[in-house]
Amino acid sequence: MGKNLLMKKLNKTYRKKGRSTNVLSFSLSKNEGEIFVNIPLARKEAIKAALPVRQYTDYLLIHSLLHLKGFEHGEAMKKRESEFMEKKYGKKYHNWN
Repeated sequence: MGKNLLMKKLNKTYRKKGRSTNVLSFSLSKNEGEIFVNIPLARKEAIKAALPVRQYTDYLLIHSLLHLKGFEHGEAMKKRESEFMEKKYGKKYHNWN
């Protein structure tokens, strides 16, 4: 689990973006990867979205896993995120991003 300074450094080094981020994923091989979640930022974003922190961090993990499986931002990714969240939380899921 990452904090703001670590996430900012990783984001700058690997994505050339000079700001912190809520989650980063790195593919290590076809079947392995690393996911870094910025818990302080995720907590702030969850509160802003009026969601439980656990639910929001679950979303971030799913989002990252989909990136590791080759998904890019877009409708296909949103659909897969929604499907997982609906199964996990048993209600209609909405994308707050």
